[in-house]
Amino acid sequence: MRSNDLEKLLTHLRGNPTQFAQALLGWTAHPKQAEFLRTWRAANRQLLTGRRWGKSEALALDALCYAVFQPNSRQLIASVSVDQARIVWDRILQFAAQSPLIDALVDARQTKETPFPEFTLKQGALITARATVRGGRYIRGHKFNRAFVDEVEYIDDTVVDEVIRMTLADTGGSLILASTPRKRGGLLWREIQKPNAVVTRGSSFDNPHIAHAYIEEQRARMTDAQWRREVLGEFVDDGEAVFGWSHIQAAFQSSDWVMPVAPDAQRFYVAGWDLAKHADYTVGIVLDATTTPFKLVHFERFNQQPWGATTARIRAVAEQYHARTLIDATGIGDVVLDDVGDVAEGLVFTKKSKTDLLANLQVRLEQRQLQFPFVRELVDELQAYEWNDKQLTTDCVMALALAAWNAGPRKPIEIANPFY
Repeated sequence: MRSNDLEKLLTHLRGNPTQFAQALLGWTAHPKQAEFLRTWRAANRQLLTGRRWGKSEALALDALCYAVFQPNSRQLIASVSVDQARIVWDRILQFAAQSPLIDALVDARQTKETPFPEFTLKQGALITARATVRGGRYIRGHKFNRAFVDEVEYIDDTVVDEVIRMTLADTGGSLILASTPRKRGGLLWREIQKPNAVVTRGSSFDNPHIAHAYIEEQRARMTDAQWRREVLGEFVDDGEAVFGWSHIQAAFQSSDWVMPVAPDAQRFYVAGWDLAKHADYTVGIVLDATTTPFKLVHFERFNQQPWGATTARIRAVAEQYHARTLIDATGIGDVVLDDVGDVAEGLVFTKKSKTDLLANLQVRLEQRQLQFPFVRELVDELQAYEWNDKQLTTDCVMALALAAWNAGPRKPIEIANPFY
């Protein structure tokens, strides 16, 4: 297509992101995504959705459309970690690559992965992805026309209010907050009460491209609060939660290291493993327990693996970190312990031992004795955890609890001895 023809097409599509996506990318928004995209010119927007709604696609399309039509504009994609911010940023690259017309507008020399992801068009528009950790230090000092804050409910309110908002001061720019809702009273909750707020809400069932029957099946594994928050996209108070949200948030909001962290012979490491049961996951966590706060340096989560593969991973991680290792030896865990008893101890879950483990983890979090990079599965399980956990997914919680207990000092609870 000649440049004049492209210019005419873009002029025709200006101001209509859904038509832009259909004409240039062959991508069709579902009705609720289209509702959100129609608000793209508003200055104060919020997107509250259940999981798998298609939020990342909608944000990416919104940012790309603006970049094409606004030369020399600067947009920020911010989230709790670079990996989380990159979900939207990577989707922008994928969209651009899908269209020869858009791809021709990309300045390949200025589009880069490091030190921070940056996507640049030849007419000067830029989209960058940044993490909000360490008080927003990687965002301070910049100015933007628009800022997308993805999964804002995981981010410290002060970073949004005191750092990200100020990056829009020079341009009078737009702030777009998007997240699966957490609870009433937080920044997102307060923001949607403002008179100029433009709010789009949606549930997982709005997305016609996912298996709705599968989502319904997950209801039996969720509390009512989880279901309403993670699927229906509603704010829910966590009255039964064991671990306070502020304590969970404090554990990851200042942690910006990349896992796995290479072992250091001068450091002391402990590991905790929760073993898969039926459809659950096996989760392994390694903490650097040399000093407090203990730091999570290795995390892995897998399922549908033969027990031989599981024991091999427990052994390999224990030997790699020279880690004192504690595994769940309840039920089938006793069999696993027979194979790894030379590198691990086993803890049998009884009502008392499990309560001791979780109470210890609760104290560690409240006293700011644990830090970990943002791992969504871990964070979500911690927030959703309740003492009555029969219907909950608890693999990450229990692996972290085992590792935290293993760091000591231990109380006298039931430890399995594979050699007696």
